[in-house]
Amino acid sequence: MPALVAPPACVQASFLAALTEYQREGRYRDLDARTLAQPDGFAAYLDELAGEAVPDTPRRADIVPQTTLWWVDGERFLGRLSIRHRLTDALRQFGGHIGYDVVPSARRRGHATAMLAAALPLAAGLGIDPALVTCDVDNRASRNVIERNGGRLWQADDGKLRFWVPTSRPARPADTAPPAPVHAPNRHQHVSGDTGQPTGDVYRSMPRWRPGSPHGRAWSSLTLAAVPAPHCSARPRGTASRAATAWSGGREPDQQRGGSG
Repeated sequence: MPALVAPPACVQASFLAALTEYQREGRYRDLDARTLAQPDGFAAYLDELAGEAVPDTPRRADIVPQTTLWWVDGERFLGRLSIRHRLTDALRQFGGHIGYDVVPSARRRGHATAMLAAALPLAAGLGIDPALVTCDVDNRASRNVIERNGGRLWQADDGKLRFWVPTSRPARPADTAPPAPVHAPNRHQHVSGDTGQPTGDVYRSMPRWRPGSPHGRAWSSLTLAAVPAPHCSARPRGTASRAATAWSGGREPDQQRGGSG
């Protein structure tokens, strides 16, 4: 059964096969398959992805912290999803909080719908509610994915549709702009399978404390710490490097092109 997990080392072979498919479409050309085929290169790439969720990781001013998750079934890589911890002006127009895509050969099988459903409780754990999700105006499949997950159309302009998707509360009316998300501590979330229900033990919300706060134990951030799925061993630790450019990095998500389900 597919699950949304922290990127694991055991899917390296299928990830490389998926990368070949993506690059045939002209996508993810910045990822070097030869580097990622090496154990150390792949481990460094996974470390980079994990580091993107840490607020203190050095990054350009226009790049926000994000949590990257992979949709896997056993050792088969099926897709990826990123939860951006906050919005910039650019992400409000193009990208939103959540971006996702499915491997070309695995599309039209419901994976995108299930993957987004599994991510919504995790977004709630980051204090995001509702989540902004966007797609191209002419991408009916991606629109269906968003609407099946409770998305309400908010805006349609510049060739994009923008939806607010509830993560822990009922959807608000489509013509009502939501308040700014409040980043606050939340309960532990356990999400697995292809239903998005908090019944598994794949991912858990974990706090990071800031010492010296006048309130004692104050939240400096809320990151998601992986609990390795039972079908995958934990990834080996590698030395982070820029040898393999991190996937997405807070840029516009790819559900507009490949995130249908």
